[in-house]
Amino acid sequence: LDGNVKRVFARHFLIEGWTGTPTIQKHLWSIAERENPASDAIAYTQGLMDLGATLCKRSKPTCESCPLQSTCLAFAKHKTHLLPTPKPKKPIPKKETTMLIIRMGDEVLLEKRPQKGIWAGLWSLPETSVTDIASEVAKEKFGLITEPDETLAIIHHAFTHYKLAITPQPLQVINPPKQKEMAGYLWMNIDHAIGAALPTPVRNILLILNSQLTTEKRISFG
Repeated sequence: LDGNVKRVFARHFLIEGWTGTPTIQKHLWSIAERENPASDAIAYTQGLMDLGATLCKRSKPTCESCPLQSTCLAFAKHKTHLLPTPKPKKPIPKKETTMLIIRMGDEVLLEKRPQKGIWAGLWSLPETSVTDIASEVAKEKFGLITEPDETLAIIHHAFTHYKLAITPQPLQVINPPKQKEMAGYLWMNIDHAIGAALPTPVRNILLILNSQLTTEKRISFG
């Protein structure tokens, strides 16, 4: 069926539900066959298409000028603006990750992102699965003995095709490494890191961390 005809039928007969579903399409076709006149079918069909294109428009329909107003169920129920029912939006997938805030004094360990993919080429925080034990990952991946601090609040970030929930896990290094330099990684002062080329959620995490550390220092000196 023509899109204009579907819209006229959906409103006139108060058909709720997306017209792209098999059930609604079958219902619309049954109406079309039932209402189709024995003669002048071509003129009737053209009239429906013209009605949908000129008066029963998708937005701002001109109901006051419509010849079918008196029998239009959507108009009677004040539902013209709700029909036809829009196509349902696909649910946006959700992903989770844990970002390791590995801290040694006033420095934090940053990881260079790959040149392809999200945040390509930017410095970020090392990531791991939410099911992993953060301190064990730090030991296995970086050879660092760490002590976990209280987990920060989850950060939510939306991409075009999915939503990401980030769990920031602070870790304090308790055995400074003999060799700090690692390919693809960089120890950077937290204040400097905040001003570096970081993804927005990573910068926000470091801002929260920095605020907490500043508060702790004030309390300790107070």
